[in-house]
Amino acid sequence: GHSDCILVVWEAKHCRIVSLSQDKTIRVWDTRSGEELSQMSTTSASVESVLMSTSGDLLCVMEKPGTRILRLDGTELVVLKKQVDPLKAFCELESGKWITESTEKQRLWSRDGKVLHDFVAHFSLENGFMELADGRLLVADKQEKLLLFDENGRRAAVREADADLAPMLRRFFASRTRVRQWMADSLGYSDFEHHNSPFSRPAIASK
Repeated sequence: GHSDCILVVWEAKHCRIVSLSQDKTIRVWDTRSGEELSQMSTTSASVESVLMSTSGDLLCVMEKPGTRILRLDGTELVVLKKQVDPLKAFCELESGKWITESTEKQRLWSRDGKVLHDFVAHFSLENGFMELADGRLLVADKQEKLLLFDENGRRAAVREADADLAPMLRRFFASRTRVRQWMADSLGYSDFEHHNSPFSRPAIASK
């Protein structure tokens, strides 16, 4: 379906692949049927201008007007208007806010794409932090410090380097992320047809 050279292909979740071409389109394909599922355009067709999320279900497209974050169906979630330097990683928080990492800095963004804070601390976006229920961020940074930031990214508390506790927290953060991802990807109660049971309160699966 591309009219020019394909520059890169990414593997996405749920039997999909994503291709970026010099024809300035990004296309999403079903690996089972070979059919094109969606198509997005970009003003900058380079490998450095498009980034796939570690979760495999979001795309970050870096362009001069601003950096766009998209679902694989082409839905635009947010535009980060002041993000000009290329990103190395990005992630969405449960609150709808965003964290990005570039060669220069790590940033916290509001859900509508406004810069809330530039972090002085450097931490992994895969296992270096956890968002608490009230929107605060608990961080184990690369110097083994433990930091607590409020919902706007302002530092609220710090514990000096702890070579035992910081790695333990990073393992916990990583395990929590894996469990949540497994639960999101796995079949659940609502994926099956159910009947009301005449003998007890819970419904029973039809198969």
